[in-house]
Amino acid sequence: MSEVEGIKERLKYYVPVYLCGFCISIWVTGVPQWYYLLPVKLIPLCFMMIAGNSLYNISVKKMPLYAVKLLILKYIFISMLLLFIFALFYQLLLTYSIDISPLIGV
Repeated sequence: MSEVEGIKERLKYYVPVYLCGFCISIWVTGVPQWYYLLPVKLIPLCFMMIAGNSLYNISVKKMPLYAVKLLILKYIFISMLLLFIFALFYQLLLTYSIDISPLIGV
C-alpha cells in the first residue's frame, strides 16, 4: 500500500469522527458569534486522533483490543498535552485581549 492510499484509507475514519466531534463542539458551545463556526477546533482534532485511529486500527489493521487500548492511552496523552499547551497559550494571549477559545472548541 502506497503512502497516498494509506492516507486515503485513514481519511475514511478520520473525517466522519472529526465531523461528529465538530458537531458536538458546536452543540456544547453554541454559536454566539460567526467565528465560532471555524472549521478547525482542537477538541474535535483530539477526538479524531483518538477515535479515528482506534477505529482504523481495529477494523483495517485487525489489531487486538489490548494493543489498541495502549495506543488509545498514547493518543489521550498527546491530546492532553496539546490541550495543556493551548491552555497556556490561551492564558498568554488573554493578557493581550486576544480570545482563541473558538479555536479550542470551548
